[in-house]
Amino acid sequence: MEPNQTPSIAPKPKFNLWLVTTIVLAVALIAGGIVFAWQKSVNGKVKNDLQGQINILQNQIQQLTKTTPTDVTADWKTYTDTKYGFEIKYPNDWTKETDYILYSYVGYGYVGFKKEDSTQEKITGGDGLFTPFYLININVSDNSKGVSLKDFALQALQKGSVLKKDLTYTQVAGQQAVSLEVAGGYLPGPDVVTIIACKGRFYTLNYSGVVHSETNYKFIDIYNQMLSTFKFTK
Repeated sequence: MEPNQTPSIAPKPKFNLWLVTTIVLAVALIAGGIVFAWQKSVNGKVKNDLQGQINILQNQIQQLTKTTPTDVTADWKTYTDTKYGFEIKYPNDWTKETDYILYSYVGYGYVGFKKEDSTQEKITGGDGLFTPFYLININVSDNSKGVSLKDFALQALQKGSVLKKDLTYTQVAGQQAVSLEVAGGYLPGPDVVTIIACKGRFYTLNYSGVVHSETNYKFIDIYNQMLSTFKFTK
């Protein structure tokens, strides 16, 4: 080296702050994206698992709270008529009497079911005091003249009785039927009547009661339940 000659020094590489910053930001964004995607995936799985558990619990609650309709007529007695081919169920605490002699809606009742109600005050009658009672009669009439169901219902009205409600057409035991309500007949309370047409006959079911006016409909549910069990056997 010659005297007074300054030794040469290699230049330091220039630090590129912008490039480093860009790389760091890019790495951070990529890492953040990966973390976000992972969290979303985990959260989605957790959410799906929770929803699945909720659905299972809801189904279990529905099964526990589901009530099976009770057939209140299941243990009732059954009356079977082999002559006219029908049967009907009636409550165990109702009395059955065949060839029932009390006047029913149409002619004399063929079979009757009677329920005395000792929870009510007694009624004064021709023979003194007696316990109020309810009747559900079944009468069978031949339709040899081919009368329509409507005409039969209207013609069979007792003298002095009037329709309390219009005729309602329905079906009972798979057959055409008509229901009506009559007031002013032989009994003090209204009669609720259902007439079924089947194979040249009319089957009349009649609900009535010799009771206090405010309790006329006390056993109407029994009548409707009995009606639901009525069926033809031949």
